[in-house]
Amino acid sequence: MNDNDVNDKKKITILNNDIQERVRYEKKQIIRPDQKSSIGKVQVVFTIVMGIVVLFGIIYSLLTQLN
Repeated sequence: MNDNDVNDKKKITILNNDIQERVRYEKKQIIRPDQKSSIGKVQVVFTIVMGIVVLFGIIYSLLTQLN
């Protein structure tokens, strides 16, 4: 019984070591994306400005038709 416990612990240790090696290998394979640049902020501002321009164009055309 004692011999069986030693074998089980040895198997668990080998399994844990294998899992740790695989996790380390996978972490090396992962490529982290760069930090998000400020281009996203520029796109949001551009979208808002374009929305305001379009809205102003619609309102202006409606107001000119009333006169």
